[in-house]
Order: sequence, then structure tokens, then C-alpha cells
Amino acid sequence: MNASDQPQRFTIEVASLDQAKWIAPDDISLKAAEARWIPVSVRVPPEVAQAMGSGAHPFQMVVTQLPQGDNPEKSLREKTTFMVPR
Repeated sequence: MNASDQPQRFTIEVASLDQAKWIAPDDISLKAAEARWIPVSVRVPPEVAQAMGSGAHPFQMVVTQLPQGDNPEKSLREKTTFMVPR
């Protein structure tokens, strides 16, 4: 959600999950006052998932607002979980 009156660009990265790959757009652009869902997937190689074991595994996603005009880059970390099936 972009609550500002200016367009904004964001990137999203996976943190603290070994060998995770982010399956989503590299750069996300939102128009002024735009809100929308961005579907994403996170994948790990099968051998990593097997070593992790089944169940929920916490990790963090880092959302970074890219610099725009006088506004510097800003980042925040969101906690979430990665599910490994049985």
C-alpha cells in the first residue's frame, strides 16, 4: 500500500532462510495512493527443506522503499513463516 501522494518503488528480499529464492518481481512500483496485492513465493532446494524438517520455520522478509527525490531509502523487516510439508 502506498499511502503517499507520490509514486513509490519497493524491493523485497528474504532474510534468515538458508538458500531461499524469492519468486516475485524484482522491483514493485505503486502509484500514488495505490493499494494492491503482490503474490510472491519463496522456495528452497529439496535437500535444504529435508534438512529443515517438516513444519513451520520462521524467517523475515525485508521490504525496502527505494529512494525517491528527497526521500532516502527505508527498510523494514516483516516476520513470517515458511512451511515444509511432511
